[in-house]
Amino acid sequence: MSNTFDFNRFGKLVKYDFFNMLQSGLPFILLSAAALAGIWIISIVAGASSSEAFRFIILCITTYLALIMNTSYLYGKVNLPKRGIPSAMLPASKCEKFWSMMLYSLVVVPACCFAAGLAADTLLYLLPLGGFDTPIWKAFPSSNYNFDTSNVAVRLASAGFIATFVSSLINNHAQFFFTNTIFMHHKIIFTFLALWGIGTAISTIGVPILTMLDIDNSNWIIRWFEGMATSNPDRAYTIM
Repeated sequence: MSNTFDFNRFGKLVKYDFFNMLQSGLPFILLSAAALAGIWIISIVAGASSSEAFRFIILCITTYLALIMNTSYLYGKVNLPKRGIPSAMLPASKCEKFWSMMLYSLVVVPACCFAAGLAADTLLYLLPLGGFDTPIWKAFPSSNYNFDTSNVAVRLASAGFIATFVSSLINNHAQFFFTNTIFMHHKIIFTFLALWGIGTAISTIGVPILTMLDIDNSNWIIRWFEGMATSNPDRAYTIM
């Protein structure tokens, strides 16, 4: 199989992975609905209405969990010696398999999880038992928080926040996507342990080094930033 990208072959692979997504990704899609149903039951028992902001936060958390963990459920067998043979024998290139994995794990499953949560929230709101006064999708458009979108600074800040937020989500997804190809079993647990170990090691090594640095005598750092600000290459790269 050539390593080129063929749209016809990619379309067939996407259809094939769709059925795999229905089986392995369904628990994450139902997670949002189950979480909101639990909040609804607690609200009815407590005799109080749950706020739309709180339910929206829960929905975002469940969608985020689906984003970072679904790869291990959808494609957890691809690197196993025997159980990964069917995936390896698919008539598709590595490039097509990669983008199909990215499509479902990064876009389709999180989007379905979020949509299922909104649908469950609306359905529970329509039931004549109370618990939810207003559905999530109806509450936020009428928010009292108004922003001057004609202001250039506000638009740039909003665009920067969105770009940072999206890049952070993609980065977190990439970490679990990468470790899915390394670990053979218990991939989610081992990924969390690996991230914790790396963070601990960096802190253990980096903090003493930063503490030992003589910040007062590090004038070359200040001169470097001054040079960058004045766009003077001679000063920007003068460190002595």
